[in-house]
Amino acid sequence: MMLKVSPVTSLETYPGSGWTVTSGFATQAYFDRFGAWHTGHDLAKSVQGGEPIYAVSDGVVKFADFAGNDGFGNLVFIKHSDNLFTRYAHLAEIHVQRNDEVRAGQRIGLLGATGRVTGAHLHFDIMLNSNALDWPGRERTRLLQQYLDPPVWFAELPFSVTLSEPFTTKFMRVIPPDGLNVRQKPNRHSTKNYSLPFGAIVEIKPMQVEANGLAWSELTTGGWVAAQYLEPV
Repeated sequence: MMLKVSPVTSLETYPGSGWTVTSGFATQAYFDRFGAWHTGHDLAKSVQGGEPIYAVSDGVVKFADFAGNDGFGNLVFIKHSDNLFTRYAHLAEIHVQRNDEVRAGQRIGLLGATGRVTGAHLHFDIMLNSNALDWPGRERTRLLQQYLDPPVWFAELPFSVTLSEPFTTKFMRVIPPDGLNVRQKPNRHSTKNYSLPFGAIVEIKPMQVEANGLAWSELTTGGWVAAQYLEPV
């Protein structure tokens, strides 16, 4: 299991004593205010900022630069694996460079208020794609496919063994327009095998597993998909 620490304390609890989540993950309140879905957490402690910010796990820095006044400001983007990345935005200072290898708990910058902000805070999110400047905007389906809720990821909750009753529908159509990720296990944190395109017809086994607040269906060819993104043929 990979070592995970808080981006604002470097301790193995999230987010940490004295820190407040001022904007949560994918909340309706954020969307109503800004017209876009929030991809992670905004974390704040003091009005002035300046607190150290840490890499949450071992990885390689893929972006460490200014990302615009109307966006992330000073941004660090770290690759932890082929499908796991973290972002640290609005920093006052950046203390790493592109291609630096970093360790969990290593200081990478200072909390600030650069870019589009209403006050000093860290925007922190966990991504499954490699585009440092990605933001899904109004596409909630893509948000839920490509980003992880920070406390769920930190807790690394195992999937539940709650099973549905057997059912008869076996062939289903993929309905999210951006396609559907197939996971090795019934867990949104699990490794992605590949993506199914919109409209693809798949055959599923006649039972579901509940995990991460989702129902998961197992393909007869192997792999798991979130059942809410399927419809009967």
